[in-house]
Amino acid sequence: MHIPFCRRACFYCHFYKVPFRPEHVEAYIDAVGIESRLRSGASVTADTVYIGGGSPSLLSPAHLDGLLSHIQRSFSVEPKAEITVECNPEDVSLPLLEGYLHSGVNRLSIGTQSFIQDDLDVLRRPHSAEQSVHAVELAFQAGFRRINIDYILGVPGQTPRSLEGNLRMAGQLSVSHVSTYLLEEVREESEEEDERDRELYTLTELELERMGFEHYEVSNFAKPGQRSRHNMKYWENQSYIGLGASASGFIDGWDYKNVEDLDEYLRHLRDGRLPELESAEQDLDTRAIVMGLRLMDGLPERNFRRTEHREALDFLLDSGMLVRRGKHIAVALDHILLLNEILGYFI
Repeated sequence: MHIPFCRRACFYCHFYKVPFRPEHVEAYIDAVGIESRLRSGASVTADTVYIGGGSPSLLSPAHLDGLLSHIQRSFSVEPKAEITVECNPEDVSLPLLEGYLHSGVNRLSIGTQSFIQDDLDVLRRPHSAEQSVHAVELAFQAGFRRINIDYILGVPGQTPRSLEGNLRMAGQLSVSHVSTYLLEEVREESEEEDERDRELYTLTELELERMGFEHYEVSNFAKPGQRSRHNMKYWENQSYIGLGASASGFIDGWDYKNVEDLDEYLRHLRDGRLPELESAEQDLDTRAIVMGLRLMDGLPERNFRRTEHREALDFLLDSGMLVRRGKHIAVALDHILLLNEILGYFI
């Protein structure tokens, strides 16, 4: 579910968002409820629910409870489903998190971005380094044990030394999952900047693995048994339902995307219509390759059975961009940052 409300827009965020106005929240939750009913079906069983944004932590526990109630009425949600909510450190309080836990949320993804104030200032984040730490501490105090934190790599002024100390906070705070993202800026990368990104990425991998995190997807690291079950559905090419303005879904071999406009989204659902902007049948073989190569374990070689996929595979194996790991095909570790270029050979 996509919650588009934000108090401010971050320049590096490309997700659909609108200014937060409390009076819009009830109408939006009602609309998501209508959409969930329109997309419901006896065969739909959910073992994960992910509420992202935007800033879902702007929702009160009562609002979140209402949102989850809509989902539980429309779909069969398994008793032990993984239910994740994204939170901003500046929104977090003990009553908020206790309310989320009471509603059934059992995993948090906290947008810390960094534990260094200089980084947060460059990113123009509204929270402080102290709030980043405090948010994680409050999550444990509230009773959460499955906690993800985000890091942004390549922040101007960031050095290997500062990043190393920053990453160590993940170990000191005892979180179970870490997501890392290279800062995307609207400029052409120079060779020097590419080399800096490679150095920071490699350092991140080595430091987190030293602390016991498993690098299981291009941007994600988890303690044993703590992979994001929800995100694994994307990378393993499984079906998922997207709800909300600008949300995307993948059902029965078809991708769909909802309208990227709050008023239009609400108008569609008031009229009892699905708010889809576009829908397209997918080439499932190609989609499985594109998604599966994001995993560090890769995917079984049998997925490359089509002639055009086999030809691309042979070339990429010969060039060293892809490697065999047992019966799986994976991206070579020293070519991870060229993933988009590699995927282009299959699209």
